[in-house]
Amino acid sequence: MEEEDTQTTKKVEKKKTLLLPIIICIIAIAVAIFVVSSTSKTNEELIQQTVKEFKEEVELPSQIDELTILTDIIAQENAIRYQYTISSQADTSVLSNDVIKDSLVENICKNNDLVNLLRKGIDLEYSYKVEDSEQTYFVTFKYADCL
Repeated sequence: MEEEDTQTTKKVEKKKTLLLPIIICIIAIAVAIFVVSSTSKTNEELIQQTVKEFKEEVELPSQIDELTILTDIIAQENAIRYQYTISSQADTSVLSNDVIKDSLVENICKNNDLVNLLRKGIDLEYSYKVEDSEQTYFVTFKYADCL
């Protein structure tokens, strides 16, 4: 019985840890969008302001869960890029760009603020590097991903 409880607890904790990076990003972007939404800004200004606000709200690097660290958020041309490091202890055998994108798309597309960014032509980029390896993953979200 205790083993079942432990397994259930581990599954719940794993699910929570998978959602935590998404939640942090969504909250930070929503705050930044709220701050700049009252003025008319170009995409470049909106990207710069969003990144600035995010960095003021979240101390980087930021431990997202036991295996993931958000190392930076960077303004790109027509994009906001989140850079993560995945622990070398993580089982990455099941990871791929498609798996990562599939795990993020629903939460991104449910968030009106993020969809509004995407609609304006501002892409969301997620870059993952596995610690102590050459293994990397890169996912881009465009407005069409939420249609």
